[in-house]
Amino acid sequence: MSFFIVFTLILLAVSAVYLSLIIVFTIGMLKLEEPGSSDGNFHTRVTVIIPARNEEANMDDLLEGLAGQNYPMDLCEFILADDQSEDGTFAKAREFSGNHPLFPLKIIRTEEKGDVPSSKKKLIERAINIAAGELILTTDADVRHAPG
Repeated sequence: MSFFIVFTLILLAVSAVYLSLIIVFTIGMLKLEEPGSSDGNFHTRVTVIIPARNEEANMDDLLEGLAGQNYPMDLCEFILADDQSEDGTFAKAREFSGNHPLFPLKIIRTEEKGDVPSSKKKLIERAINIAAGELILTTDADVRHAPG
């Protein structure tokens, strides 16, 4: 009988601690401010890195979605990191960039051909090294981006 009482007391204590944490986290999340600044304007320069390999079929939708964001384009930079694509990924990105001169797109490619261990990681590292943004985000080339 004493084992049951001790077990019940321990279970109640753990449950009380867990409930307290949930309440503290909920209050903290409710106090978070919306993205942006207190004056309603955005000030953070953002770089979005997009690693891609053989994503020709997705390039138009990807870049149209990114170009349609409602974050100020003068605070954005997009870096397409082409990892040895064997299709028209690079050509599609260059074409889009040419047709949308106000869209801040940089395109980098792997410098080596063939099977290079971790070439994607090295390419992302290169993109990070040239990124001008204070905030660096990554996305995949097959993702669709709605405004916002």
